[in-house]
Amino acid sequence: QLSGYVKPPDAIQQAFGHGTWQLANADYEPDFPTTANTIRWFLEKGKEVNPDVLGIINLTTIKSILNIVGDIKIDENTTITPDNLYLYLQGKAELNFFPGSTQKADALHSVGNAVLKKTLTLNISKKIKIAQILVAELQNQNIVLNSTNQQFQALLAEKKWAGEYQTSLVTD
Repeated sequence: QLSGYVKPPDAIQQAFGHGTWQLANADYEPDFPTTANTIRWFLEKGKEVNPDVLGIINLTTIKSILNIVGDIKIDENTTITPDNLYLYLQGKAELNFFPGSTQKADALHSVGNAVLKKTLTLNISKKIKIAQILVAELQNQNIVLNSTNQQFQALLAEKKWAGEYQTSLVTD
């Protein structure tokens, strides 16, 4: 949570029109290294942990993994499935939200931890299927990564796992 006002880039102001810039819409740039720098700026200014490796993952990728892992029980009243994951997370992000709330982060952590815990109990063939999904999704750039380690970042860029936006010029 940042105190004070952060002037949004024109694109954010035009898209959302709420006059301020927040971490929630810091990922508007199609070039992930640029977006990662912005996200890291928000994390630093908000006195949050700035991870060595920052990544984003497509919701369809998570659903593909859940199809292998199976339903995840979050608490006695909540079971996450590929079909209700988005609505669950969206509800946690928006319902009863107030400045300073950690409910969105708490929901993401609880789902992530539950998926990881259940994944560790899977048989080897299911773990291999998940690994295959992760590799394919990295190659398709549905997962992109950014590192503060320049050598590792260069490797990510070389493998095309860094989410660098590349324009191609079409010539006649």
